[in-house]
Amino acid sequence: MSCLGMKKTREHQHFEGISDKYQSAADTWSMMYDLIQERLDQIVKGRDVLDVGNGGKFSYDTRLPRRIIAMDISPAMMKCITDPGIEKLVGDARNMNIVADASVDIIVFQLVLHHIHGASLSESIDTLDSILRSSFQKLRPGGSLVIIEGLLSKSAYRIQASLFQLTLWILGRFGVSMIFFYNLSLFKKHVKSVFRVSDDDFEVVPLRLTGRIDPLGGSFPGLIKIPARLHPLNFTLLIIKKPC
Repeated sequence: MSCLGMKKTREHQHFEGISDKYQSAADTWSMMYDLIQERLDQIVKGRDVLDVGNGGKFSYDTRLPRRIIAMDISPAMMKCITDPGIEKLVGDARNMNIVADASVDIIVFQLVLHHIHGASLSESIDTLDSILRSSFQKLRPGGSLVIIEGLLSKSAYRIQASLFQLTLWILGRFGVSMIFFYNLSLFKKHVKSVFRVSDDDFEVVPLRLTGRIDPLGGSFPGLIKIPARLHPLNFTLLIIKKPC
């Protein structure tokens, strides 16, 4: 395992603290992971995969890729990865210099981008942009960026954006990492700019959930469970190919 020697950010401390409870919270989302696996197994087979911030939860058959690099900000979140064939890197998605440029075929961001933010709304958007640019550099030509996220409607996004500083302050009082959700049009705008692709180059797969899920598993795992149909987010799988 490699380490960047980075200081413990609030995000690092938060995920170290919830690591024991996170896996059981993630298990309530098994229906969604099954839906994702139906698509991802097809594209990871025989490929080199960089899986960023997955917390030890893989939504594809880990026997299929040629190589898997699991990168997480928290070593504790990767304790459950016992397969010796999976490489583990301790690192922040905001600084992926530990991974060589043009060295992987697939990069996966699974339910993690809403946890990566800045100190303000504009800084958070800049952070998203820098993560996309770094991903573009690490991918080989013809490789694919995979993003799994809960997305907001445009109107809900505007309300959330207006409450950014208040949300940051409230969660900070509980020692919890900030969460900020995007919408599809914003993702498309930034990905198209960085990857130099059009709408036709996006694969957008809605993930319809059923059963009872833990909606706060990445912030307050185990606090509540709700019927999936009541969740306000639209969970979506995005696949974007880097031009050859």
